Amino acid sequence: MEPGDQPTDYMVNKQDAKGMAGQRTELSLSQIVKEVAQQQHQQTVEAEKSKSVLSNLQAQLFELEKENRAILQEIRTTEKQIYHLENESESRQQHCADLEAQLWSLNANNLQLKLAIQEEEEKYFKFLAEYDKYRKKMLCHKELTNQLESRSPIMMQLEEKIHMVKELKAKKEELAADLMNPEGNIIKQVQGEITELKTKISEMREAINEKSVLLIKEEERHVQLRKEIEVYSFNYGIMTVEVVLVDFSDVHYESIQKWLCGAVDQMSTCDLVECPYVFMMYSQRNTDNVNNDIQSYLYQLSDHVEMPKGNLEVLVQSSFAGILYTVKRKIDEQSLSIIKVIVSTERRATLELYIEQLFTAIYKFTFKTLVIENEEEVKLQLPVPAMKEHVLLSQQTGDIWKDIWAFLAQLKGDMGEIVVLQSLLIPDLFLHGFTTRTGGISYLPGLNSLNLFSSRKRRDPKAVVMENIRRLSARAGFNPKTFYLAKVSHGNTVWTLGKLEPEYYDGIVTNWKGVTIAAPGADCIPLLFADSVQQVCGVAHAGWKGTLAGVAMATVSVMMTEFGCSARDILVVMGPCIGPCCFTLHQEAAGEFMKIDTSCVKGANSPLPSIDLRRATRVLLERGGILSENISDDSTSSECGEVTLCTTCHPDMFFSYNRDGNNFGTQIGFISARELAVNLPSRAEVVL
Repeated sequence: MEPGDQPTDYMVNKQDAKGMAGQRTELSLSQIVKEVAQQQHQQTVEAEKSKSVLSNLQAQLFELEKENRAILQEIRTTEKQIYHLENESESRQQHCADLEAQLWSLNANNLQLKLAIQEEEEKYFKFLAEYDKYRKKMLCHKELTNQLESRSPIMMQLEEKIHMVKELKAKKEELAADLMNPEGNIIKQVQGEITELKTKISEMREAINEKSVLLIKEEERHVQLRKEIEVYSFNYGIMTVEVVLVDFSDVHYESIQKWLCGAVDQMSTCDLVECPYVFMMYSQRNTDNVNNDIQSYLYQLSDHVEMPKGNLEVLVQSSFAGILYTVKRKIDEQSLSIIKVIVSTERRATLELYIEQLFTAIYKFTFKTLVIENEEEVKLQLPVPAMKEHVLLSQQTGDIWKDIWAFLAQLKGDMGEIVVLQSLLIPDLFLHGFTTRTGGISYLPGLNSLNLFSSRKRRDPKAVVMENIRRLSARAGFNPKTFYLAKVSHGNTVWTLGKLEPEYYDGIVTNWKGVTIAAPGADCIPLLFADSVQQVCGVAHAGWKGTLAGVAMATVSVMMTEFGCSARDILVVMGPCIGPCCFTLHQEAAGEFMKIDTSCVKGANSPLPSIDLRRATRVLLERGGILSENISDDSTSSECGEVTLCTTCHPDMFFSYNRDGNNFGTQIGFISARELAVNLPSRAEVVL
C-alpha cells in the first residue's frame, strides 16, 4: 500500500468495522432485551412464587403467633394453677401443723382428764369407805333402836294385843267351821260367844288405836327432842364442825402468816370431823399477779402449820360472792351444813349479809372473830355484851348487793332456755303464763334449774331464786319490782292488793295494772283468774287441802265482792299439776272428794284411792257459777303445747314433790294486766 492510500483504506475499514459493530450491537441489544425480558419474566415468576411463599409464610407466621399466644395463655394458666397449688400446699401444711398442735393439746387434755379421773376415783373410793363406815353405824343404831322399841312397855302391850287378836281370829274360824257342820246345831250356843268376841275385838281395836296414837305421839316427841338437842348443841358449840372458812380479805400481806396461825389455833379448839373441808378465802377487786402470789403464799404457809390438809382449798377471786358460791357448791356435793367462820371483827357483818343471801337456814354458821393488836399479835375477840357490833354503811351494803347480782347474772342457765306455757283462753289484755323448770341457775338435784321459791328447809338461797325470777321477768316481760307471790298455807285465805297483807294466803286478786301476781305449785294446781270486763285478775294455789277448803271459789268470791265481777265473765285456767295417774290419798281424805263428786275418785275401795284434783276444781267452779267453757283444764291446749300437764310424769319439764321428795323445786303461774300503771307501789325486792 502506498503511503498516500492508507487513510482511505483505513476509513473504509473503519466504516465496515462500524457497520459490523452496529450489527453486532443491534444483535446484542435484542438479545439483551430478550434476556432481560426473560429475566424479568423469570423474576416475575419468581416474584409470584416469592409472594406465594411469602403469603404462605405470613399465614404460617400468623398461625405460629396464634399458637404462641395460646401457648402463652396456657403457660399463664399453668403458672396460676401452680401458684394456687403452692398456696394450697402451704395452707395444707399450715393446717397439718395446726392439727398437730391440736393433737398435742388433746393429748395434754387427755392426760389431765386421766389424772382428774384418777383423783375422782380416789375421792369416790374414799367416800365409799366413809359411807360404809357411816352405814355400819346406822345399822348399829337401827338395831339398838329396834331393841329399845321392842323392850318398851307400849310395844310389848301392842304385841300381846296383836297375839290375842290372832287367837280370836283363829277361834272365829273354828266356830265358823263348826257352824257349817250339818251334824251339830251349836248356833244358839255360840251366838253369845260370838257377841262377846265381837265386843272384845272392838275393845281390842280401840285399845290398839289408842296405843297407836300414843306411839305416834311418842315418836313425834322423840323427833322434837332430837331437834331440841340439835338446837342446844348448835347454840352451845357442841356440834361437830364439817367446814371451816378462813377469811383473809382484809388482812395485810405482812400479817397473813400470823392470821393463819391464829386461825389454826381456833380450829384446834373446835370439835372437827375426821377430815373437814377448809377454805382459805381472799377477795380483792384486782385479780392480778399479786393475788396469784397470795394464793401460792397461802398454800406454802399451810404446809408449815399443823392444820387439816386433806380437803384444803385456797380461793382467790375478785368477787367474794363468787368465792362463797364456789364454797357452797362444794359443800352441797357432800351435803355438809355445820360451818365455822374465822373472820375479822370488821368483816363479820359483811360475811353475814353474804351468807344471808347465798345460804339458807339449813346451814349452821358459827363465827370466831380475830383482831390484830398494836404489836401485830392476832388474838381471839371475846364477845362483850356492851360492845357495839360493826354496822355496814349503806354504800357497803350496796356494793355487796352489786357483787352478788353481778356474779349471779353472769352464770349460765341450766337445762336450756326458759319456757313459759300459755293458755288460749286468756285474752291478750293480760300477760300470763306457767313456768317450767328449765333456764335457771339452781343446781341442786330436785331444784334445778328455774326454782322460784326459797325455803328455810331447802338449800336454794334467796339470791339464786331472785335471779331466777329476774331472768323469768326478762323472758316473760313483767317488772320484777312489782311481783307478788302467794305465801301459801294450804287454806282458802285470799289477799286483795292494797289491803292489809295477811301472814299467809293462798290467793291474790287485784285490778292494778302492771303488777304481776303469782301462785306457786309443785304438784298443787296454780290457778289463774281473768275478767276482761272489769280488768281484774287473780291467782290461787290449790293443793288437795286447799281444794277441799274451797280456795278456787274463795278467789272468785273476792273478785265479785271487791271489784264487782260477774261469775259469767271470769275465766279460769289450771296450770301444770299432779294428775290422777300419780296422786293418791288415804280413805278419809278420799271420802271428802267423793262428797264433791264421785268422778273425782278412782278405786274408792282401795287403801289409797286415786284423786283427780282438776275434776274436783272444775266441779266446784261450775257449781259456783263459772261457765264450763270458761274453764281450762287438761283438755285445753295452747300455742306452747298442753298447759295442764302432770308434773310427776314430766321430770324434764316440771318440779314435783310427789316424785322428788322434800328437796323439790317450785314453778309458778303468773298473771298481770298489760296496761302501764301510774304511781303504783313498788317493792325493792321480790316477795318470797
